[in-house]
Amino acid sequence: MKSCQNRPKRFISTSAVGIYLNDIYCDEYQKERSQIFLAQICKDWEIEAFKAKSLGVATAVFRSGVVLGKEGGMLKKLYLPFLLGLGGKIGSGKQPLSWIHIDDLCLVYKKVIEDESPEGIYNLCVPEPTTNIEFTKALGDVLYRPTFLPVPEWVVKLVFAEGSSFILEGQNVYPKRLEEVGYKFKHKNVEDALKVCFK
Repeated sequence: MKSCQNRPKRFISTSAVGIYLNDIYCDEYQKERSQIFLAQICKDWEIEAFKAKSLGVATAVFRSGVVLGKEGGMLKKLYLPFLLGLGGKIGSGKQPLSWIHIDDLCLVYKKVIEDESPEGIYNLCVPEPTTNIEFTKALGDVLYRPTFLPVPEWVVKLVFAEGSSFILEGQNVYPKRLEEVGYKFKHKNVEDALKVCFK
């Protein structure tokens, strides 16, 4: 961008809600940060992204929660175990899960691209996180499968590697700035969102 004669009007970079501490409520104005490896990547990534702003390019950074869509991400990895009746809560199941349906993800991109005012940080997740046990039950119900087998922590660590801490400990994140710009979520209930994924 620095070398361009005609610089872009807008730049959007995507980070993750994993940048936040996992034991407190966080919106975009929360300054405390997690010290885990993935959080450090997010911090470094965002520092680089905001260099575009110093070039006069309107810059927005999206901190995304777990994206629910059948074709990829967490659901793609969980689909087969749950379909085989091997799905279950992780640990206590009480850990919060901040998520967004892929339809809403795309609509937020569209809004920020078309609207000339939004810049800065945006949390891409529904206003009320679900919990691991609620998500587990909802996915089992949608797939008509039992969910009584707990998932050992070592399996999650094996499948998700560095991302496992996000699943095992959870995040309680709120999209305050999306609320401030008037965004209305299409999917706010986790079971309804999962039904859309698997219809």
